[in-house]
Amino acid sequence: WAVHFMGWHLYRGSPWTSPPGAAANLGWPTGTSVALTDSIPILAALLKPLDPVLPPTFQYIGFWLLLCYVLQGVFGVLVMRVLSPSMPAQILGASLIVMSPPLIGRFGHPALSAHWLLLAAVWLYLRDTPQTSSACSQLVAWALVAGIAAATHPYLALMVLIVMVAAHARWVMVDSSAWRRAAARLSVLATVAGLVLWQSGYFIVSEQGLRVSGFGEYSMNLLAPLMPAGTSLVFGAGPFSYATAGQYEGYAYLG
Repeated sequence: WAVHFMGWHLYRGSPWTSPPGAAANLGWPTGTSVALTDSIPILAALLKPLDPVLPPTFQYIGFWLLLCYVLQGVFGVLVMRVLSPSMPAQILGASLIVMSPPLIGRFGHPALSAHWLLLAAVWLYLRDTPQTSSACSQLVAWALVAGIAAATHPYLALMVLIVMVAAHARWVMVDSSAWRRAAARLSVLATVAGLVLWQSGYFIVSEQGLRVSGFGEYSMNLLAPLMPAGTSLVFGAGPFSYATAGQYEGYAYLG
């Protein structure tokens, strides 16, 4: 969290530049961006104009985590509402979603705690079909989710885009003559996400270029949904072990 705070703290005092997520004060004199410190670019950019009136040590990590849990419940209810007309079922289902072990496990990485973006994408997938809503409203809704995800973290943006592609593929399966419109909409939405990633500063690299570390170690085990991390006071260690020490990053236990 200290890295995320320092990224925001230095970014708020940097002059506005292009792209807006760039920050000359970070890694001076080369500079970098608030995005590459995982400081949640969407909040950093919204709050930067308020720098003169904010406290000197203001931070928004706690607010963001609270917001993530609230929106997890909101979109949990919306997803359950599509699946069941029963109010008790909606509340119970959303309660399980809020207590999701992967969400709790992401508490240490605030930007990646925005699982509500994935739920929003699933909700749009389940809710929207060519027969139930207008093409314009669908496009705007998907653009909002994709744009916010891109301004939060690229991992989340990629996951949202995958669900988005699946939704459009389903629409084409329903109406094969719509493939051109689906392809055009996907192009627009991918462009929106790409532009937001660019303006957030994710494509800024130093003169030394990029170094890849952890590739192949930080991953998701195929058994992750069945694999609890660590040990339980009641049941002891789980029946499986990770293939690498870095596979905690792919923690996805369904509980």
